[in-house]
Amino acid sequence: MTTELLERNISTDDELVIIREFGVPKNLVFKALTEHEHIKKWSSPKKLAVTFSEGKLKVGEKYSYGMQSGEGPEFVMTGEYKEIDPPDRLVYTQSRLGAPGPETEISISLEDDEGKTTMVFHHIGFPSKEFRDGAVHGWNEAFEKLESHLASLSKDVLPVTREDNIESARNLLRFMEKKKFKEFSELFAENGKWVHPYHSGMFPAEYVGKKIISDRIKEAADRFGEVKFPIDEIFPFQDPNRVAVKHTGKLQLKDGSGVYENDYLAILSFDEHGKITEWIEYYNPIKSAKAFGLMDKIA
Repeated sequence: MTTELLERNISTDDELVIIREFGVPKNLVFKALTEHEHIKKWSSPKKLAVTFSEGKLKVGEKYSYGMQSGEGPEFVMTGEYKEIDPPDRLVYTQSRLGAPGPETEISISLEDDEGKTTMVFHHIGFPSKEFRDGAVHGWNEAFEKLESHLASLSKDVLPVTREDNIESARNLLRFMEKKKFKEFSELFAENGKWVHPYHSGMFPAEYVGKKIISDRIKEAADRFGEVKFPIDEIFPFQDPNRVAVKHTGKLQLKDGSGVYENDYLAILSFDEHGKITEWIEYYNPIKSAKAFGLMDKIA
C-alpha cells in the first residue's frame, strides 16, 4: 500500500490539515475510523497502545478511548459525534479527560478514486502553536499505524464493491420511493433481470429487460400510496460488481386501510458500465403469508 502525505499549516495556529491516500476503498477506511475493534489497533502515537474504545456511533452520542505506555498513566480522549455520513464524512469533538485545555473539533472527509481513498483530516481549536504541533506529530504516527492496519485487512477479507455500484443500490430504492420510473429504468442493463426466488402468482420467477422491470414496478406502485424502503445495512462484496442491501419495505394502501411491511435482502450484480444485470430480491415469506389478508385488498 502506498501513502501520499501532505501537511498544510493553516495561517493561524489553532488548526491543522493532514491529507493521506490509502490504497483501499473508502468504506473500509470509514470502518477503521469508527468501529471499536479497529480503533484499538491504530488510534494512538507509536509509543502508546489503545487500552479501550467505547461509545455508540450516533450523532449526539459520546465516545471515549484510552492510551497508555507500559505502566505509565492512561490518557483518556473523549468527545461527541456531530455529523456521521458513512462512508464519506465524520465530524466529532475531542478533549482529554481531566486535563486543561479547550474542546477541539475534528472533521474527516473521504474521497474514493478507483479503489483508493483520499482522506482529508481537519482538526481545529488548538490553544497554541505548540499544542497544534504536538497533535500533528501524534496524528501522523497514528495514521502510519492506520496504514499498516488497513494493509493487514486487505490481505484477509476486503470488501471492494465499487462505490458507484453502492450508490446505484441506494438509488434503486430511492427512485422507487419517489416513483421516478425513468431514472429507475436507467439503472439497469438492457437485458437486466429481476429475480424472485420465492416466486408466486403475484410475481413470476423473473422479469427480463429494463423496460419490463420498470413497467412492472410502476404497475405495482400504482396500487399504493406512499412507499418507503429504509436501508438497514449495505454489505460490500470482494467482487467489485456485486453488493447486498438489507432493507425494509413499507407500502401504504391507497384506500388508507393499512400498510404492507416486510423485510428484504437485495443482491445486485453490475456490468463494467455500472448497470444492474441482476437484482435478486429475497423477502420474509412468513411475514408475507401473514399479510395475505391485507394483500387481497389490492389484488
